[in-house]
Amino acid sequence: MSRRSMRILENEMQRFDFSDTGKLKDVCHLTTKAISSNPKRHALAPLFLIKFAIRNFVNPTLLLEYIPQLLDLLAYVERVRKTAESRAVDVLVWQDYYTRNPSEGTIVLNEEELARVEEWSGKGETGQRAAARARKIWSSLVFGLCELHIHYSWTVRDQPTLFEDYMKKYFPFLPEHRTNKTDDTFDDRNLPPDVASFHHLLTDAEETELHDSEGERCVEFIGDVSEWEDAFQEDWLDQLRPTGDREEAKEALFEDPDFVQAYQESFETEFPWPIDLERPRGLVEYYLEKAVTPMIEGLMSIFPSSD
Repeated sequence: MSRRSMRILENEMQRFDFSDTGKLKDVCHLTTKAISSNPKRHALAPLFLIKFAIRNFVNPTLLLEYIPQLLDLLAYVERVRKTAESRAVDVLVWQDYYTRNPSEGTIVLNEEELARVEEWSGKGETGQRAAARARKIWSSLVFGLCELHIHYSWTVRDQPTLFEDYMKKYFPFLPEHRTNKTDDTFDDRNLPPDVASFHHLLTDAEETELHDSEGERCVEFIGDVSEWEDAFQEDWLDQLRPTGDREEAKEALFEDPDFVQAYQESFETEFPWPIDLERPRGLVEYYLEKAVTPMIEGLMSIFPSSD
């Protein structure tokens, strides 16, 4: 996609009314289509477009139902960041070569440019520190969103298996979700085809952290909330004293507005959100504006492309 096309698209995006969640679906479809069309060519999905969509999933408030799409977009941005990091390493290799073997017409980086590229490469003390900080922010954001979405999924009554589906997508290496029961390693070959895309970027240590912390907490949450819900329904039925099948009566409770209101109020008291709903927005802004954008725009300014 040319820069001219990017500017045209950006102008069109600015006209969207993002108070209408229907428009957010348009953004989601547009960005995911751009990503899936050719994942090896990042220019097909302009970074400004991805950032624009991400921000509108978290501002002014986090849209819980869009967390799966948000996770895919964050995985895409991290892939771009890692690619840029790799390109910076390549630049340093050529910088070293041409510094030692100068030739006519070859321009090497000046001192200021070299320092910036070294930081973006993840090499050296400064670069390693910056790369580790960016990665930790990204992983903390992704892991927290997974746990938050499992919590939210329990409340979606018209899709009773939603939380089970996403438990498998987010925590495929939990013992009960492994496709290969004899292999306890974190291997891409053991991942189901519809696993959340961020798993293809995680190290073994990050997979361990995700499953041992957020994964185990989600398992505990589902067990606790299942017991709580059954007891809550039983108490409500004891007051109503219905006739007929008790299990059918339990399901029918969710058609009673009074029960639903009482259920929601009690649920929110017993099971508060696992993280502050404002936290993802802050992490998103820091990650995009401190860790990703300066690197990408900096490399583009040093090595401008003709398109």
